[in-house]
Amino acid sequence: MIIIFEPDPPFIRWRTVKNGRSSRDRIIFGGSCFDKVRQKIAKENNGERILFGYLLPNGGEEIDKPVSILTGRSLARMEKCVRFLPEHNSIIYKMAKYLSMEFADHRHVLFCDTSFFICLPDKASTYAIPYELSKKGVRRYGGYGLCHERAWEEARRVFGRGVQKVISVYLGNAANIAAIKNGAPVETTVGFTSVEGIPSQTACGDIDPTIIFQLNAEGMSFERINDLLSRGSGLNCLPDQAPEILKYHIARYTGAFISVLGGIDAIVFTADNAKNTKTLILRICHLLDFLGFKSRIKIRKTDGRTILSKGNSKIKGLYLQYDKWKMLSEKAIALAHDKET
Repeated sequence: MIIIFEPDPPFIRWRTVKNGRSSRDRIIFGGSCFDKVRQKIAKENNGERILFGYLLPNGGEEIDKPVSILTGRSLARMEKCVRFLPEHNSIIYKMAKYLSMEFADHRHVLFCDTSFFICLPDKASTYAIPYELSKKGVRRYGGYGLCHERAWEEARRVFGRGVQKVISVYLGNAANIAAIKNGAPVETTVGFTSVEGIPSQTACGDIDPTIIFQLNAEGMSFERINDLLSRGSGLNCLPDQAPEILKYHIARYTGAFISVLGGIDAIVFTADNAKNTKTLILRICHLLDFLGFKSRIKIRKTDGRTILSKGNSKIKGLYLQYDKWKMLSEKAIALAHDKET
């Protein structure tokens, strides 16, 4: 039995996999939620071993592995990370602390969505701010690292080890891009949080920071501004223009990242729903025609992957269906098995 938790303020969500069947649940995070979660787990479990997983959105500079066994030491490090994304990190930290004590005889795994970017070059991770602020942890941490790491691995698996320079494009609610060279990230659109970069459905993306102070001067509280820019803005505010704006920003960043990489061997698109993103993906591929990208007229699928490029294309193209919960479950099982053998 596998149970994986993810913070989604004001809720905490989890997915349970048992006997090949998957179910999902959520509860408003608060004082009584711990007992309710424990009771639900006890009700569903028939005495078998449970593999718990916890997805930490931002591990700061404390969590350096995308997937690791949860220990007392890593719990202490999780607590230090709460300050980076308090609303989300505090929820998952408190749940991990509670369940790892309540179910101490079971296995517990920590996932971190920023660890893949912990080696991001200083020139890419550093903001042009006073050094005292950088020392306090104000830097670009990236995000969706587990997804981008998988994109790199699949590009190499499908197209071979000659692939060294990869652009990974995630097309979910919070679209973002990573540039990867020889397995290490060199750039990303996600900064201190995923509000930076490409506009998402609800967040503004790149914005002149002085706008924040302008809004405050007009009487809006900083709490309200934060909610406005992270939950009340984005592509939802521009329904008629959203597809073009999204394509534009993806093309802009892709071009910049190709320059940073010094070329490109493959571009990998990852999305939750192929039907909703197919047109966008094909249009972005066509924008790379001048670099030698040759799209397939008939898209070829293989082992759950979709190859977008012809065999003689200078740039390889790949689409991956993204099932985050399945991926996390597979990684948790693999790690737990390695530790037991």
